[in-house]
Amino acid sequence: MSPLTEVVREFTKLGFVAFGGPPAHVALMLKRFTDTDGKQGQLGWIPEESFVSLFALTQVLPGPSSTQLATALGALHAGFAGGVAAFVCFDLPGFVVMATTGIAFHTFRDTTVPQALAPYLERAQIGLAAATVALLANAALALTSKCAPDKLTRML
Repeated sequence: MSPLTEVVREFTKLGFVAFGGPPAHVALMLKRFTDTDGKQGQLGWIPEESFVSLFALTQVLPGPSSTQLATALGALHAGFAGGVAAFVCFDLPGFVVMATTGIAFHTFRDTTVPQALAPYLERAQIGLAAATVALLANAALALTSKCAPDKLTRML
């Protein structure tokens, strides 16, 4: 499989499952693209130390660090085309969901939700909120263990 195809495949998957904001995205990328412990499922595109340095660089740039990190990882793995592909594949699923949701809310803004459907929508909202909290907690633990050298720094 070509490096560009790998970039498209990996960042499309991340685009569909990565929610919870940049910290969660970065934690998922750290787990997937670095070879931290030689665990199966890690691609080893970049050494962990280089990933941490690249992440630090994206923190000083304006805009969402996870999108910049995805673009940089794609470019490192497959050149300029890989960077563009990573950007598009990582951001397009979220854009489509947000645009579709916005259009649907605008279209059906005056429509009342059937009583039979309301409990299911409420449960889905609670489930998504719980999943987001879990992703953010996991991201915080993963990033602090990799980017903070000692206990005091992790606590701060």
